[in-house]
Amino acid sequence: MYNDLLPLFPLKVVLFPGMALPLHVFEERYKAMINHCIEAHRQFGVVLVREGEEVGPGAVPERIGTLARIRAVERLDEGKINLITEGTERFRLLDYLEGDDHYLMGMIEPVVDEPGDPDSLQPLADDVKGLFLGYLRILLAVAGQRLPACQLPEDAVALSFMIASVLQAGPEHRQDLLEMTDTAARLERERGVLERETERLAAALKAAQDEPPRPFTAKLDGITFGSKN
Repeated sequence: MYNDLLPLFPLKVVLFPGMALPLHVFEERYKAMINHCIEAHRQFGVVLVREGEEVGPGAVPERIGTLARIRAVERLDEGKINLITEGTERFRLLDYLEGDDHYLMGMIEPVVDEPGDPDSLQPLADDVKGLFLGYLRILLAVAGQRLPACQLPEDAVALSFMIASVLQAGPEHRQDLLEMTDTAARLERERGVLERETERLAAALKAAQDEPPRPFTAKLDGITFGSKN
């Protein structure tokens, strides 16, 4: 268990270990919190807002969150701050209170995945990795881009979190993935999502490619330009 109370940043986003998260800090209480973290060279906790809003009082956090390490800082006018942060480790929020500077402070304990059987986990990770690369190729193809060379994590746990951070899913589904402590179960859940999303994107890409080009017209200073098919 961690000894110190952890500063908490409730957001409507789920942070995964290894995931980069840019933040724009403008509320007075969070400017104070981030300045304290910078001066003390310490991390803070990112937790999904379960009830309430990011701005203003009364935000109720989820019980599982992720530590955030500050990687880059940009100072702005009026004390506002732009940050680049990176998720490191998960934690369970045991209790929390409002500190003197009006941001939440939490008592936490670490959360880690249960050990898995490497003989079955690695083939599953390799299978999901292949699906993920195919998903990325189609996702970028829909946007008219190509997948650049990329290095995916070899470690199954790190791979599962990287995939979770990229999947197009709502905060509740992402929180479910964050809270799971069975790596194989998380990868299986992601495999199902990847298969469905790849099929959907492939159909959308095919429909776009099959659609005939449309005639266009444009006017510039009273002159009309156009094309016929």
